[in-house]
Amino acid sequence: MGRTRFACAAGLMICLGAASPALGQDCGPNWEPPFAVDPALYPFEHHCIKTAGGVIHYIDEQATPEPRGTVLLVHGNPSWAFLYRDVIAGLRARGYRAIAPDLLGFGMSSKPDPSSFPYSPRSQAENLAQFIEALDLRDVTLVIHDWGGPIGLHAAGASPERIDSLVVLNTWGWTLHESDRPLFHFLFDWVNYNVSNTQELLRTGSLPKSVGQSVAGLYGPPGSQPYLAVRNAYWGPFLNLSTGLPLSKDAIQPTNRLYHYIGLDPAFMEEVELAVEQFNDRPVAFVMCADDKWFGALRCDGNASPPCPPPLECRRIDGIDWCVDGQGQRIYPALDRWVGLWPGQFVQRVDLRPGGGHFTAEYEAEAIVNAILGLHAPVRNAESER
Repeated sequence: MGRTRFACAAGLMICLGAASPALGQDCGPNWEPPFAVDPALYPFEHHCIKTAGGVIHYIDEQATPEPRGTVLLVHGNPSWAFLYRDVIAGLRARGYRAIAPDLLGFGMSSKPDPSSFPYSPRSQAENLAQFIEALDLRDVTLVIHDWGGPIGLHAAGASPERIDSLVVLNTWGWTLHESDRPLFHFLFDWVNYNVSNTQELLRTGSLPKSVGQSVAGLYGPPGSQPYLAVRNAYWGPFLNLSTGLPLSKDAIQPTNRLYHYIGLDPAFMEEVELAVEQFNDRPVAFVMCADDKWFGALRCDGNASPPCPPPLECRRIDGIDWCVDGQGQRIYPALDRWVGLWPGQFVQRVDLRPGGGHFTAEYEAEAIVNAILGLHAPVRNAESER
């Protein structure tokens, strides 16, 4: 799996020698990936850097000494930098520097004991902020997805002068309120489900298991080589590949603890909202998949009465119940909410992709690359793809 290179940042005291003797055991000359990934899918060099929470593993690819720009890609749950593999390759081919870290507990980063590292959105954001500072990243295009939205925005908010522009995928960046339930009813249900069923989810590993299976199904039928290569990459950080069960209770904790902090640390999302305000004077592009259950087109809520917020009505389209307007058109509340946070002149692209589910980069890698390429185009093309 590629070559290993060790990154050293004196400000964080991670240099070999006087820093941490254990560091070389995690990522150094003798470091080995904690699980195997098909090198045809993930042919990138390994890099590591130590933060206060642990060792962050990351990809840092560039084809030229003077890249066209620097792109920081932040994943969510239960994915890792593997999610962005095609985006990374596309950016590198076009002369960009692409950096994709694995959050602590995810991917190939270290997995500190849950008793010492809470795996909260705040703790992940603080360590990501240290990562950005340690690499001295500047003029960054920040790409965010899923939990990488609030985590990435909060981290970037610690040094907003380093962020040049943003690409927003299927994610959110504001406090969740019960009054927003018509807008995010599935997201509320999902958070509540994960909190209420913590022990069962830790025992079965059903979240990374189901995600790995569903994403792998995009590449081939179950049991096929393409299917297994992708599934095993998603399962590797958390699950035994033979049984599909968690490697350990601690190994699966990072995928569940995030949800608890929606209630335990409400101030975190308020701080994320403030971070968004720091960036709404910079170019932004949106690439969102329309059929995402949480952040795509609004689906009817069978547990609510009425199932759609008035004046919308529920209508079945292609076997799914959607909330539609008076013209029978689906609506996209998360995308509309995002776009409304930026003055129009800074919105460079609104690319609503037909079909496609939550894991945007698995469906629309080329669209993400094109959004980055067009971020600084002189003519604004917002709404051109809606």
